[in-house]
Amino acid sequence: MTDKPFKEELDRLISLGTSILHVGVFEAGKQDFGKETTKHLNELAAALGDYKKKYQVWYARAIRVVKILAPERLAEFEEYYTGKKNIKSLDYLTAGITHYFQGIISTRGFNEQDYYGKFTSGIQQQINILAGIAENLEDVLFNIESEIHYGIFKSELDAAKQILSSGQLRAAGAIAGVVIEGHLKLVCANHEIKFRKQNPTISDFNDALKKEKVIDTVMWRLISRTGDIRNYCVHSKERDPTKDEVEDIIRDAAKIISEVA
Repeated sequence: MTDKPFKEELDRLISLGTSILHVGVFEAGKQDFGKETTKHLNELAAALGDYKKKYQVWYARAIRVVKILAPERLAEFEEYYTGKKNIKSLDYLTAGITHYFQGIISTRGFNEQDYYGKFTSGIQQQINILAGIAENLEDVLFNIESEIHYGIFKSELDAAKQILSSGQLRAAGAIAGVVIEGHLKLVCANHEIKFRKQNPTISDFNDALKKEKVIDTVMWRLISRTGDIRNYCVHSKERDPTKDEVEDIIRDAAKIISEVA
């Protein structure tokens, strides 16, 4: 999974979000700026246009990226915009960016307060979330790719169980063997382990992972046994696998893909 398109989009979003923040602060008129800074901000505001409308476009793009790359931060990212949900009354603690854009004024006693601070702090935190994703993008994409592969392998093992229930021992064991081989190949690639052989086997992957201390001796022995059972299933000259052995390789395949990384 390449990170280039995601990196470019994150960079664009961080840059645009920062511009929206700067223009929003400038047009709010709550701070004084020097001559040169004012000139720069005027030019930035002219180029950006209506920063509130631009934010809505930015938010729609940004939330999609967060949903894909950091779903665990999605609710937090959204709350900075919407404010807290299911509340009885709106105040500064529960408001969000949208309440500033709507021009809502909070009144407490004789004091009136808009939600300008919710805009500045909210979008800054949203930018920080995007920056955090960008900084850890390689790990984020690795986790996504691993989850995708795990889901595929898991569905294949479910298919193997169905085939086993119909009495097709060799076919069920062969599928489990393919899952193990595919996962070990992926793990070796992630650890940048290379092979001279054009088509390495389970045994080759297993030995290489043990040599690089990715797996211990206990796991190495487990994988070795699954390799033997897989051979019984795919080579007609070998003896037939037993039902217990096929059940073992399916169960062990699930253990391998969940524990070997």
